[in-house]
Amino acid sequence: MGNICIICAIPQETRQLLAKFPQKGCCKVAGFKSWQAASAKHSITIIESGIGRENATRAATAAFLNIKPDYVINGGFCGALTADLQVGDIVTANTIHILDKGVPGQTITVGASLNDSALKGFAAADFISADSILGKSEFLKSFPSLTTAVVDMESYAVAAVCKEYGIPFIAVRAVSDGLDTDPSLLFRAVADQDFNIRLPAVISAVISRPSFLRQLFTLAKGARIAGKTLATTLVTVLERL
Repeated sequence: MGNICIICAIPQETRQLLAKFPQKGCCKVAGFKSWQAASAKHSITIIESGIGRENATRAATAAFLNIKPDYVINGGFCGALTADLQVGDIVTANTIHILDKGVPGQTITVGASLNDSALKGFAAADFISADSILGKSEFLKSFPSLTTAVVDMESYAVAAVCKEYGIPFIAVRAVSDGLDTDPSLLFRAVADQDFNIRLPAVISAVISRPSFLRQLFTLAKGARIAGKTLATTLVTVLERL
């Protein structure tokens, strides 16, 4: 039986996945909210890291030190940066780029040993992991030649820890907002410096800019669709590993 760790950032990413495992138990991994479950082939630990590179680094390190996983899967949502991707589409990491303060940095290429038969049939994409909330135009300006690409905030951090410790790594993400939707202004208005969204900030933002209300509904719908396809895909990947 393999030992698999799945790292997601937020409850919207874990909720429908957890529903796939009726027999599960809550636990803590180095202070991170976590769950233990099992499939026919694997022992599974699901960790909710929180948003951002720092949280993802800490969660991946905690997984290595406490779980000793055979595989780490970074699952979650992403924003489409190219028109070929629609809400609900599944992408797996081909190359993961880092963007620091709007400046492209290092990359991690996911090798053949990691992009194995478990990911057959899913679209490969370039992932761009940012350290802050940026508009999609800023990503496209920094990476103008990518053909299939998405943006997230955690994949690079998890991949870097796995590379350091020699843990096989897979990134699987569901598109929650298409190229024509840019939630950056909304997130900047409602998120604090740790990327936590506070209800008073949401209310204030909607009052000051009523168009945010429609965007909130659009993003919530996209998250529901993405959560469903992400959960189904992660179960499929687990069955193939």
